[in-house]
Amino acid sequence: MDRVAVGDARESTSAFIPRVLTLLLNDPPSPASTLPDTVRYIEENAPFANIDPRLLQKWTSRISSLIQSKSLPSRYWGISLAKATLKSGGEGVNHAVTWSKLLLGLLNVRLFVDLVR
Repeated sequence: MDRVAVGDARESTSAFIPRVLTLLLNDPPSPASTLPDTVRYIEENAPFANIDPRLLQKWTSRISSLIQSKSLPSRYWGISLAKATLKSGGEGVNHAVTWSKLLLGLLNVRLFVDLVR
């Protein structure tokens, strides 16, 4: 599968985040080949340092819904993007508690399923 260019250091946050959000609207997000590049871009460029609050809300809401998805690939995207967002710092760090609770919820579901078997 061909890789899709995600972003470069010259791209502004106001252009990058909406473009990536359009990739994340599908369930599971597509194309899958863009995930490593997206994570790398977020970690290297810290796009959440000075971000419009409405854009940040869209970003964090989508990551939360990906983490809660029934689809395993979508959950993986959500976990990966949450980790990259937190690692990059900025305003995205404010959602660490919410995402931690969602991730702990995933562990409880998995433990319950294993106990039932």
